[in-house]
Amino acid sequence: MSGNIYIFWKEAADPPGPWTRLTRQGKYVRFTDNVANHLAQIGATTHNHGSMSSCVVNTSPFAIGIEHGDGGAYGFAQTHAHACPSSWSISNNNNDPPFYGLDIIYMNLAVWEANERRFPDGAVIVSNGALTDVGYLTRFTAADGKFISNTTPGATGGSSGNQNHRCQGTIGATTPNMLYGNDFVDYGRTHICASHTHSIDLYSNSVYVEPRALVTRLYEVLALTLSAKAETVAFCNGVPGANWEILTGWTTANLKPGNSNPTLSGSDTHDQSISGNVSSNTGSSGNESLSPAPPWGIVDPYIHLHSTSATLASASHVPASTRLVPMRLLNTLVHNTAPNTPSTPSGPTSLSRNASGTYSATATDPEGNQIYYTFDWGDQQTSNTGWLASGQQGSASHSWVTPGSYNVKVKATDPGGLVSGWSGNLTVNIRPITGGAQLIGLM
Repeated sequence: MSGNIYIFWKEAADPPGPWTRLTRQGKYVRFTDNVANHLAQIGATTHNHGSMSSCVVNTSPFAIGIEHGDGGAYGFAQTHAHACPSSWSISNNNNDPPFYGLDIIYMNLAVWEANERRFPDGAVIVSNGALTDVGYLTRFTAADGKFISNTTPGATGGSSGNQNHRCQGTIGATTPNMLYGNDFVDYGRTHICASHTHSIDLYSNSVYVEPRALVTRLYEVLALTLSAKAETVAFCNGVPGANWEILTGWTTANLKPGNSNPTLSGSDTHDQSISGNVSSNTGSSGNESLSPAPPWGIVDPYIHLHSTSATLASASHVPASTRLVPMRLLNTLVHNTAPNTPSTPSGPTSLSRNASGTYSATATDPEGNQIYYTFDWGDQQTSNTGWLASGQQGSASHSWVTPGSYNVKVKATDPGGLVSGWSGNLTVNIRPITGGAQLIGLM
């Protein structure tokens, strides 16, 4: 197990220790299953489609008449087409779906598992299913239907409106051929239709876009919990250990709270299209010219349009996001408390110096964790047992060198490093060795 555990926080005040508030990222929350990408940034504040495809500029749907001043002569430009623009100017649009702000707090995961196994009031936790902890958890509905952003708690913003793009370009130049009618040819004049272009200035169809979303329930903590419930979802930046499972199915989606079990929906990309007419052509580049000049001295320009359509290239609308690695709790973990104070040690209360005595005590752990015992022999020496089951008797042996009275006591420690109080004292009297035994001991 390594790294930290991360959860959401909805209060303006700092969380209680050992929790620490993460520096606000100011970005939407998006999931990844790769701890190497923890807090890595992805997405952008705006998007642009960049280019067009399937562009069509249709032929002019009608012949274009040019009336001359005497009212008796007409020239006609044939129907014609133009090439699509070689480049486009396409406006940007924002990636800003509706959001709700929450802070992120964190602490060391190993310490949390060993000593905490609970969440402080003011925390907001994600779920992998419905959670029930009466008096401690309730559904957090303020953010429903909005995407979570790591910004000021309670802040809202973003847009749910449709968007379109302004698309501009110039179609390729074309010189149409001419047809003639009436007595126009009798004047012996040459009719020429000049090369011309048209501009395109159209808005795409309007659409509402939001990123691929993971919809699931949020819960707020009403009071310091006594446990962490199975199916709670927190976030990690390291190896989470056996009590957790990284949710690989949530990857590449932004968090959007709602009253449902985890559900993925939507897409991170979209395309749009344009359809309409190019600009009408009335400029000098589109006039018919006559040579020699006619006696009536008036030539009306020909005016015409072309219909056009195109598809904007697919674009990503993932908003600027901070990535988190979601992990679900597989089993309910009860808050860790210190073992109960052990019983007063039992064993011999009178020994000769250097004689060994065995002493025993019993303690239990409220969460049923293993414990080990530490015996203090009253002579500045201690002994530890190995790990034992909660409630299992622990024993250790000791001998004293110097005659006198010694107070023996014991304490218990759990895997989280939490330590019980010291037990009551057992007084052991150590007698000096006398007579022959003393002589033998001196030889």
